[in-house]
Amino acid sequence: MMTETGCLAAHSGAFMHISIGLDELNKYAGMHIVTNRNSLPWVKDEKFITQPPLSHAQPVASGSGKTARQKNKLWGALRDIRYFLLNLRELPRMYREIKKLNPDFIYERAAYLSFNGIWIARWLNIPHFYEVNGLLFEDVREHYFSFLNPLAERMEKNAYRKSVLAFCVGGVGPLLKLGSDNVVVVQNGIKSSFIAAFETHTKDLSGPLNACFIGHLMEHHKIEVLFEAVRKMKNPDALHMHFIGGGLFREKLAFAPEEFHYTYHGVVPHSQLSDHLKTFHIGLIPASQPEASYMKLYTYGAGKLLAVVPGWENFRENFAEDQVRFFEPDDTGSLAACLDSIVENKSMVHDYGEALFAQVSENFTWEKIFAFTFEKIREKIAWKKEEPLTVQH
Repeated sequence: MMTETGCLAAHSGAFMHISIGLDELNKYAGMHIVTNRNSLPWVKDEKFITQPPLSHAQPVASGSGKTARQKNKLWGALRDIRYFLLNLRELPRMYREIKKLNPDFIYERAAYLSFNGIWIARWLNIPHFYEVNGLLFEDVREHYFSFLNPLAERMEKNAYRKSVLAFCVGGVGPLLKLGSDNVVVVQNGIKSSFIAAFETHTKDLSGPLNACFIGHLMEHHKIEVLFEAVRKMKNPDALHMHFIGGGLFREKLAFAPEEFHYTYHGVVPHSQLSDHLKTFHIGLIPASQPEASYMKLYTYGAGKLLAVVPGWENFRENFAEDQVRFFEPDDTGSLAACLDSIVENKSMVHDYGEALFAQVSENFTWEKIFAFTFEKIREKIAWKKEEPLTVQH
C-alpha cells in the first residue's frame, strides 16, 4: 500500500525506492499495488525535466522561511483535517479491494495521517508491516504548523506499535522512541547492476576536483552551509561543484557567492547518472536530518566518490572513519577544513572512494536489504499457500 501521492512522481527518489522495493519483494511474494485514487499512475517510463544551467546573473526571490499562512496553526489544522478526510474517503474502496485479494500480508509505506492499511489489516485479520519512511509528522513541521500535529504524532506512533513489524529506515526508530520490540532498522541502498558499472573504474586526478550533490534539494539540506564553507576554503578555485536534481536549486544557486564555481545539470535520468559520476571525485551532503539514510550516499559509494557527510550517529554507525569523511554538523569551518584537506591530498579520493565502494557493495545493495526485510516478514506470517516461499540468497 502506498498512499503518499508525491512518492509516485516518476523523477523522485521515493519513486525509485518504491519501484525497486516492489521488484525485490516480487522475488519472494506476488505483490499487488494498492494506492489512493488520486495518486499518480504507477508508471516506470522516465519523464524528466532538464533545466538549463544557472548563472550568478539570474537572481530570483528567496523563499526561505515560512509564510504567515504556514505559521498559522489554525490554517494548518484545517489542512490536516482535509488531508485526513481525503485519505479516509479511500478506506471503503481499499477495504473491498484488499478483501477480494485475500493477501497473506499488507506491506505499507507510512504516510502522514493515513491509517487505512493498519485498520484494514485488523478488520481482515491480516498481518501488517510498515515501512517507516517518507513524509511523517516530524517532517510536516518543516512545511507548516498545526494545532493537530501533536495528535497526529500520537496516532502515528500508536499505528507503528500496533503493526507486526515497523521497518524504520535509517535512524527513524530511535528518533520515534516507540518503546516497543517490533522495530527493525534498515537502511537505503543501491542496485547491484549500478555498482557493476564501476567495478574497474579509476578516478582521473590530473585535473581540478569535481564535487557533486545529487538529489531533490530541500531546506534541510542547508546548501548555505556549503556556500559558506567554500567561502572559507584556502583555495576555493580548486573545487568545482556539480548539482543534479530538482527542488530548490534554481532558487538557492542564484545566491551562491562569486567564489563558488558550479554547474547545474538539472534532473538527469538514472540511466545516464553513471556517466556523470565517473567524472566526479567528491560526493557531498552539506547537511541532513540526523535520522536520515540518504540514497545519494550509496550512489556516491557505488561511483567510488569520496563522500563528505555530517557526523550524525546514523552515518557513523554504518560507515567507518576510513570510508567517509565526517565533519561537524552545521559547522562551516569544519566542512571547509575537510574540503581543504582533500584538495591538498588528492590521493584521498582514491583511498576513500575504494573503501566506500567495498562497504556499499558488500552491505548496502537493494537485493540484500530486501532479502533481509522479507526474512523478517516470513518469520511472522503463516502462508495460505500450499507451498511456502523461501528466500533465495
